[in-house]
Amino acid sequence: MTDFALLSRYRSHTNSTIGYTREYLQESHRSKDDFLHYRATKATKGRADLVSKELTERNKSQNVEANANGRTAAQKARAVAEDSDERAYLVNQVLIEHSYFNFPKIYLIMHWANQISRYGSLLQYSTQDCETSHKALKDAYSRSNHVDSIPQIH
Repeated sequence: MTDFALLSRYRSHTNSTIGYTREYLQESHRSKDDFLHYRATKATKGRADLVSKELTERNKSQNVEANANGRTAAQKARAVAEDSDERAYLVNQVLIEHSYFNFPKIYLIMHWANQISRYGSLLQYSTQDCETSHKALKDAYSRSNHVDSIPQIH
């Protein structure tokens, strides 16, 4: 994705650079599923926590029954490790199943190579200049007490 972003910011493009942007974007789309675990929303994390709690409760009740039957320390440790592995696997599955990359920014970049071919460089899509021009104002506001800040900024 970094290579795609850097190439898309070139001031001028050739068919080769546009082809490279397409390749880099396709590669990022092929590997984006690896990052689904980190894309979880609060609701998805809540589902994963619920699954974890349910498994913990179930495993506790099973362990109480098994301990009553006289398990050795090694058997108890093995059961705890297996329970932990199972919980981690199921929580990860919930995070992946309910996470997605279907939002406008990801959708829009699919069209960048075509837009570059059609309109040329995409520097007009960059917010870097606007953000830089507001930096002094943002710094001054952060130093104010945030109440009636306009006189404090001037």
